Amino acid sequence: MKKPLLAVALVLVACITVALFHDGGTENSAENAVENTIKSAQLEQRARQIHSENLKCINYIDKDFKLSVNTAVEKHVEQIGDGAIKGGIIPHHLLAGKIIASFFKTVASINPDIELVVVIAPNHKRLGNTKIHTGSWGWETPYGILDADGELVKQIENECGAGSNFKLLEEEHSVSSLVPYIKYFLPESKILPILLHGDLGLENSVTLGEKIESIVEGKNYIIIASIDFSHYLPVEKADKMDEITLEAIKTRNLATLSRMGNDNLDSPPSIIALLKAMDKEGADSMAVLDHSNSARITGTGGSNTTSYFSIVFFE
Repeated sequence: MKKPLLAVALVLVACITVALFHDGGTENSAENAVENTIKSAQLEQRARQIHSENLKCINYIDKDFKLSVNTAVEKHVEQIGDGAIKGGIIPHHLLAGKIIASFFKTVASINPDIELVVVIAPNHKRLGNTKIHTGSWGWETPYGILDADGELVKQIENECGAGSNFKLLEEEHSVSSLVPYIKYFLPESKILPILLHGDLGLENSVTLGEKIESIVEGKNYIIIASIDFSHYLPVEKADKMDEITLEAIKTRNLATLSRMGNDNLDSPPSIIALLKAMDKEGADSMAVLDHSNSARITGTGGSNTTSYFSIVFFE
C-alpha cells in the first residue's frame, strides 16, 4: 500500500508543479503544493493502515483467563423465569475474572444466541476530544475476531457526537478486558463499545441511555455497564459504600448516582445510561449474582481495596 500511495503522490506533485509554473505561480506556492500533497498522501496511507487493523486485547493473560472460565459458576436466578436478560453490570478489573466469567456463563446459558453486546464503560483518563467514544474496529482474541456492529457505531457517532479513537479503545481496559469473555461465551455476537468521560453529566447520560435502547430495538442484545465499585477504602468501609450504591441502583436514584465518586463507583455516567436503557426497555427487575472485594479475592486484607458487583436486569 505504501509504494502505490507515494507513487500517486509524486505524480500529483509533478502535475501541480507544472500547472503552477505554467500559470505564473511562484516557486514558494509550488513548494507548498508539493508539501501539502505529500502530507495528504501520508495521512491517507495512515488512515488506511489503521482501519485495516484490529484492536488487540493488550491486558489478556492466557493462564488467568483460562483459570477464570474453568472455575466460572453458572448462577441460577429463579425469578428470571422465561424472561430475557436485557442488561448487566460487571467489573473490568481482571482480578475479578471469575466474577466476569460467571456472569457471561450465566447469560449464555439463558440466551446463547445474543447477537449484540453493548458495553458502556469509563474512559478513565478522559482522553480524546469528545465525551463519548466508540469504534468500528474488530478485536483480536485467542478465540477469533470479535467484530463491532459498524452500523450502530455510525449511529452513535452521528446521533450522539461520539468520536472514534483506535488507540484509546485499545488501551482502555474497561472494554478490552471484557472482549475475550464475550467472544468465548457468545461467539456469534458483535460488540458496540461506548467509552464515557466521567463528566458526561446526568442529562447527557440519560439521553445516551435512551438512544442506545432505541437503536438496539429489534436485536437480540444485552447492554452491559463495565464498572468497578468502591475504590481505595478498607473492606469494612467499602462494604458500607456498596450498600449505599446498591440501594441507589435498586431505586433508580439517578441523581444520587450522578454525584457519586470513587468511594462508590468509577463511572456514574455508565450506570446511569444503563439504568435509563433498562427503564425504557421495561427491564425493571434485577438480581445480584456476585458481590466481592479485592481483599477477599486475594485473601490479603489491606486498606486500599476495590469492590465488585455482578448484576443482571430482566423484564
